Amino acid sequence: MSRRLCSRLLATLLFTLLSFSLQAAQTVNIAVLYDGPIKREVLSFEQIKKEIIDLNGREFNIQFPEQYRRHGNWKMAEIRQNLIALLNDPNVDIIIANGLLSSHQAALIENLNKPVIAPEVADRILQNLPYQNGVSGKKNYVYISENKLVGDDLRRFSSLVGFKHLLIPADHLFLEAIPELRLTTEAMQTKLGFKITMLPIKNDLTEVLDTMPPSIDAIYFPPLQRFSTNDFKQLNQGFIKRRIPTYSLIGREEVKMGVLAASGGRESDNQRYTRRIALYVQSILLGADSSFGFFTILGILSLAGIIINNAIVLIDRIKIEIEELGKAANVAVIAACQQRLRPILLTTATTVLGMMPLWWGGTAMFRPMAISIIFGLAFATVITLFLVPVLYGLFFKVDFSKTK
Repeated sequence: MSRRLCSRLLATLLFTLLSFSLQAAQTVNIAVLYDGPIKREVLSFEQIKKEIIDLNGREFNIQFPEQYRRHGNWKMAEIRQNLIALLNDPNVDIIIANGLLSSHQAALIENLNKPVIAPEVADRILQNLPYQNGVSGKKNYVYISENKLVGDDLRRFSSLVGFKHLLIPADHLFLEAIPELRLTTEAMQTKLGFKITMLPIKNDLTEVLDTMPPSIDAIYFPPLQRFSTNDFKQLNQGFIKRRIPTYSLIGREEVKMGVLAASGGRESDNQRYTRRIALYVQSILLGADSSFGFFTILGILSLAGIIINNAIVLIDRIKIEIEELGKAANVAVIAACQQRLRPILLTTATTVLGMMPLWWGGTAMFRPMAISIIFGLAFATVITLFLVPVLYGLFFKVDFSKTK
């Protein structure tokens, strides 16, 4: 069997083994952290789970272990404790902070050592969340906001019914954990042109009806997931009897319970949110948030094919120089390098130039692949033209001392 054929068979076998190793399904454990026992889910866990598995199930073995579905009993200390425990657990790959408090708590942790997805954000401005060029700008922290701002909701509500004094009945846990909510909302009063009162709710929703100021003529409902559907309906009926218009941040589900208006929360909106979560998971698993992810490995495999091909062609040219042109081995090695110099440099230059648009203007998913090919190929060119001839000389004991 010829030397060239052996080299090709060896390269093909190596490439096949690498491909099969990449295709082996990697198990990914996803943890879900809630603020506490949820009585009214905004985003269904089952729907989130289904979307993630449907999108990523072929490439990865997605698992949602029961021991990694936790909640913090509506206590900030427990939420933080559970979040840190999941961050430090080596068996957890991705964390979904499926609650307003847990999402906010993840933003406060300075260095997140693994990806955290925060699907429940009330208002990035009110919560003072990190924001840079349309994304969080914080490593390993992704939240879904869509630039939906409470201030915009309040303007719509005001233009719809017209009011002078707005009440926001908010869970006292949120106001204590995120003091920015109260401070920023009250600071908006002058710009909006009406008075805003935030009323903390502790354990009974109906206490709002007894303690709210008599001048209230409109209600804005933030998420009240700690309270049951019946409790919410009872509170809303109290406002209906008093002919006070209401507006919901959550959206359609509360409109079905009698709330006057909302700006979102349609079934299609919830589906879009869960699909975005699935897409975020996919981008994390495929390497968008990692310096050595799937697309980086894909770039290295592509690079390996080019390097092996260049090495095979160079060795084949040495063989031609020796067997067909009758040159001495030392002369043949140098002549082959001279012959292959231009084709190798042209191959490198065209590939690097072709990858430049992906490096400079490509998405975060493809940029690692482009970088691995560009710099890997530049380094490999030196290896091909210098290391391969040296190794050839060592293996076949070529004497270069007499080369002029």
